[in-house]
Amino acid sequence: MHTLHTSGILAASLGLFITLSAPASTIHVPADQPTIQAAITAAIENDTILVAPGTYHEALNFNGKPLTLLSESGSAVTIIDATGLNNRPVTIPPLIPFFKSIGPTDPATIFDGFTITGGKPLPDTSAQQFQGGGIKVVQNKLVLLNCVISSNILALTSGQQMSYHAYGGGIYALQSHLTLRHCTVSNNTAKGGTSGASGGGVYSVSGYLFAADSHFLSNSIPYGGGAGVGGGSGAGVYTDSSDIINCTFISNKVDGPQAGAAGLSCANSRVTNCLISGNILFSGTDFANPGAGVGAVSTVTFTNCTIAFNKFSGTVYPDSIGGVYGLPMITNCIVYGNDGIQIGSFSSSSASVNQSCVQNGFPGTGNISADPLFIDAPNGNFHLQDNSPCRDTGDRSLLPLD
Repeated sequence: MHTLHTSGILAASLGLFITLSAPASTIHVPADQPTIQAAITAAIENDTILVAPGTYHEALNFNGKPLTLLSESGSAVTIIDATGLNNRPVTIPPLIPFFKSIGPTDPATIFDGFTITGGKPLPDTSAQQFQGGGIKVVQNKLVLLNCVISSNILALTSGQQMSYHAYGGGIYALQSHLTLRHCTVSNNTAKGGTSGASGGGVYSVSGYLFAADSHFLSNSIPYGGGAGVGGGSGAGVYTDSSDIINCTFISNKVDGPQAGAAGLSCANSRVTNCLISGNILFSGTDFANPGAGVGAVSTVTFTNCTIAFNKFSGTVYPDSIGGVYGLPMITNCIVYGNDGIQIGSFSSSSASVNQSCVQNGFPGTGNISADPLFIDAPNGNFHLQDNSPCRDTGDRSLLPLD
């Protein structure tokens, strides 16, 4: 029996209009299109753009299309550089249709194997803000794999911008799902005016951040100056909802009065198997700024983390909190060698700390205060010596499988 295929005829007779999605294709740069932006313009949703090694002096705009950008040979030789363009290298506006909430089934824009650098965008004058020195993503999904986001900057350019806040020297993500895997975010700067800045490396709010096996290094929030506050928070990462796993936060710096949380500023987050060390916070001119290592508010957990040797750049006051500021739950962690108080807050409550090594001690189950005996902390080796008191202690059910 032969079947007559009438679906198109029936649809037309019923007044229905059906759009069939074209199969995804691959566009080669520069073989098929001379620039990455030309390839984005020519692409349709879910296409792949395969980029040959080279430095591409561009400021990309994805125009609401989810695409995959894949380098042929990795981030060391495939560079998107916006130097001199008065723009950021990557802008990802709201996913079309822009009026819907971002959910788990929505397609994502994917970058794999790029260095993103040289961004110095002009401010958003309508919002009176600087947003995203390297990448700006709004109401969308972005996945960064094996990428380097480095040496991007948000900074004042004229006197009338002294009141502008700066958000995300490396990455600005608003109402978006942001994923980083095997990435390095380094040497980015967010310098606001009298209202300060948030997120020297990454700023992610009203959405969700997932970061794994990534490094946040030497990002900074300099003092904005002027008569206002001019401080900032979260030189490494600033997030209000996240899962952060197997990451390092090292040598990030916040300057200015009423500053805080040089390494990581987080809320509603789970931080696991991370190293937070060597971050530097300006200590304040006549009072203590909190959290050289971490500032944690509202439902934050730290598990199997080392938070050590975070410092203040000025006076260490009796109430200076150099390790962890806030009221998180801390389990199986080492908090040691930080300037001032290791774990504290400016409230009558205290963090929940168990099965951890805390310098000078801390109330809780199974806590110890002995020197953890790192192999070579000054040179970045935080593995434990064989005779460390932290070996074979704590809650072993929470240890990672290896």
